[in-house]
Amino acid sequence: MLDPITGRRLWKLTSTGEWNTTPLYHLNVCFDKESKHVFTASLREGHYQLMRFSVETREGVVLASWPKTPELEDTFRFMLCQATNQVVVHAARQILLVEGTTGKQTVAVADLGDDRVRAVCGGLDGRSVIFTRSPSLRSKGITERLGLGSLYRAYTEHYGGIPTDFIRLDLATGKETIVHHEPKAGCDHIQPSPIHGDLWLIDLNFPPQYSWIGDNGETTRAWLLNSRTGEKKERRPRNENRFQMHTNWSPDGTLIYYHGRDRKTGTPVGQTGGGHYIGAVRAEDGKVVWERVFPDFHYGHVCPHTKRNTILLNGGLTSDLLLELDFSGAGHDGVPKLDILCRHSSQVKIGGIATYPHPHVSPDGRWLAFHAFTGERTDVFLLDL
Repeated sequence: MLDPITGRRLWKLTSTGEWNTTPLYHLNVCFDKESKHVFTASLREGHYQLMRFSVETREGVVLASWPKTPELEDTFRFMLCQATNQVVVHAARQILLVEGTTGKQTVAVADLGDDRVRAVCGGLDGRSVIFTRSPSLRSKGITERLGLGSLYRAYTEHYGGIPTDFIRLDLATGKETIVHHEPKAGCDHIQPSPIHGDLWLIDLNFPPQYSWIGDNGETTRAWLLNSRTGEKKERRPRNENRFQMHTNWSPDGTLIYYHGRDRKTGTPVGQTGGGHYIGAVRAEDGKVVWERVFPDFHYGHVCPHTKRNTILLNGGLTSDLLLELDFSGAGHDGVPKLDILCRHSSQVKIGGIATYPHPHVSPDGRWLAFHAFTGERTDVFLLDL
């Protein structure tokens, strides 16, 4: 079929199941490094399934499958490590490595225990797995299933925040190293630099609002953590609301993209409405190279292109379009160039990763994968750029 806005060729890769998704919006975690395959997940017939699709034939195969359980439902996340063509999977109390060709599974962590584990991903070179650990509140009957509001209030009451260890697991030795500790701030995302694997882009969620707006925008959410030295550097926006909602790397590792609600005109919470800023800051020295406030806001993410330093938007400026934003000629805060990639038409009806399109560009820049909810379930789509 053809995209109704641009006329680009568009394929729906999935057509069954309760939901189908691409990974989270991070850089280089969906396509293999040869740009020949795209990795997705689904919930079908009571099983979580990891799948691989050919971009040329659009044919898919199931690489791995796990029976649905409440604990798996709370934790399931997956991301490809391009260096080794292994998919890192957080499945209940385990971290697994699934070989991207054969589906062979290797257990990286056999039992995570009751700890709250987040931000699971592969290291840039494929030799390590990265994640965070925080103390569990399960013994007090409090889990993610009660909702984030209840969970956050409980952490504030019992710990004054979410104590968080940042951990690197060496896959050769099985040794876990705590590279950094945060006494009060939780973390939902770790993104290794695409150039320097020891440099991690992390988000810090401070009390009392944590991942919603931290300490009400007084402290930056985006930080760079040197995982070898433990040095941490703030990468703040110009906006008075320093809490960036989401961040991402530019493909050359020189810039960090971000967006957030404008302090003066934005709404503090909610999916739409109010002013909204988008920007880019230099990773090296923290200098903002471009940032602009836009008058309307739709929930979404800032995602990277793989061949040029432009920002892909799902949400942000529109409710139903995937856009490419080029700020290279916009100066300090000028109007950027916007190109429509396609219409995704996703309806925000179900929660979690399956709600938002999470677009990914292939390493060769030709393909874009995303998922969309159109009333029956989420399906994965492939766009020829």
